[in-house]
Amino acid sequence: MGLVKQSMQYDIKNFWEINPQLVYMLPFSTLYNKDKTKDKLNSSKTMWCVYFMSDPDEEENKFYRIPEKDRIIMLQETYNKEFDIEEELIKECLLQYPIICLTAVERSLKNEKDALTKRADFLVKADYNFETMKDLDNAYSKTSKIYENFETIETRFLKHKSQSRVKGGRRESASEKGLI
Repeated sequence: MGLVKQSMQYDIKNFWEINPQLVYMLPFSTLYNKDKTKDKLNSSKTMWCVYFMSDPDEEENKFYRIPEKDRIIMLQETYNKEFDIEEELIKECLLQYPIICLTAVERSLKNEKDALTKRADFLVKADYNFETMKDLDNAYSKTSKIYENFETIETRFLKHKSQSRVKGGRRESASEKGLI
């Protein structure tokens, strides 16, 4: 992901150095070109926030476990005070990141996680009374099936993630894997 441990602190590498191809892709190129700071550090921090908000791989992005609204506040308070999801360019980056930077499997996992979170929030906040009882009981009865679907997508994601790829996207040969 780009974290480097230095004593007891973590220093995040420059996003653009790790992802140089995004410098040429809209809307990220606009963010990059507008940044007049040395080494494009402001836009790098913004892109890390976009990554933290968008990448569903919780092994690499622990922040994705935090509810979206809390994640935004945490990032603004502790990492990048300038991160404003209402700013048009940042909105566009947040919209395009999953499309451009995530695979179809990763996007599916993100969509499922986001939907499950919204569903769980809705059910927890819903008032359980005689008027809503039937609908809520029906929704709760479908929960196990919904989680089975999620587990299928998560399994696909884990399988996809475990398949090694080398530069250029080709599969590793048996000799590259150390099998022969």
